[in-house]
Amino acid sequence: YAPMDLNQLMREVIGMYEGFQDNTRLHAELAEDLPTLHADATRLRQVLHNLIKNALEAMGEGGGILNITTANVESSQGHYVELTISDSGKGIQSEILENLFEPYVTNKKQGSGLGLAIVKKIVEDHGGMVIANNLPEGGARFTVRLPHKFQPEIEQSNPQKEGVA
Repeated sequence: YAPMDLNQLMREVIGMYEGFQDNTRLHAELAEDLPTLHADATRLRQVLHNLIKNALEAMGEGGGILNITTANVESSQGHYVELTISDSGKGIQSEILENLFEPYVTNKKQGSGLGLAIVKKIVEDHGGMVIANNLPEGGARFTVRLPHKFQPEIEQSNPQKEGVA
């Protein structure tokens, strides 16, 4: 884990998908006020690739609109950087949506059903959470929340407790 700029990582990953499908528009709104995150950029890159690839596949050859946003969020649960990826595809079947992040759950003809389980694991390893839902106008939205200040549990705690002789 090292300091990283999520927007810079987003620009890098988005650049790999520009022109991917002629009939797909990619719209990105990246907040300028994002703090530096303490994260594993390689693993977060995998999260972004999985979510963008899934969104593009959900829209299929007919294409559509892929929206990507980042935001600095303050809620009752704390301060987060929020990343949202939404598509204008068919959405996620309700019976699959409930277990979407479990291994081997998929609605694709090809695919292992491991991509979103891996996404969930990586996000949780960063102290965050990922939420999926269908949009009322059609399509699906994936929201990733990562805490501003995250310390991985690899730090050693002091075995001697204060006040104990």
